[in-house]
Amino acid sequence: MVGVAQGFSAGAAVGLKAPLDDTAGDGYEIAVGVLATYAPSSAALVGASWIHGKLLGGSAALPAGTSGIDSRACHVWITATH
Repeated sequence: MVGVAQGFSAGAAVGLKAPLDDTAGDGYEIAVGVLATYAPSSAALVGASWIHGKLLGGSAALPAGTSGIDSRACHVWITATH
């Protein structure tokens, strides 16, 4: 995460998932995404992310007839502390 303005941060993420057996070559998944957060106060944080969970993957990881771009998710969250 990198601070971009007062209270705002942005970042990128890359992840790798793979089975621990001999099917790793067919079952791997590479995820890529971006996220942003805003802290309106020291007690609250609001965030959102856009993630392609299987941007690239082995033949067993992607459902038939799809590409990795079809596997995506948006998350929104609020964190409160006291």
